[in-house]
Amino acid sequence: MPLRSNKVIDEYSAKRAADLARRFPAVLRKDPTKTRNPARLATAFDGTCSRAIDFRNERKLGVHDKARPGSTFRWKLKERGLS
Repeated sequence: MPLRSNKVIDEYSAKRAADLARRFPAVLRKDPTKTRNPARLATAFDGTCSRAIDFRNERKLGVHDKARPGSTFRWKLKERGLS
């Protein structure tokens, strides 16, 4: 399988979105009675971003290949109720 396959990029992005949604569920954002811990959110985003940088560095993505993971990630988060 080629390193820059769209399927690989989409699967990776979906996996990262699922991980972030698991670590910071939409319920916490939508329910005002539940408190949100800023440190928890920062840790979740830091982990997700560092993994995305590692993925980019491993695969030497081109201009369009760099945009695809971000778009897929955003769409998957919207599907899970996060925006």
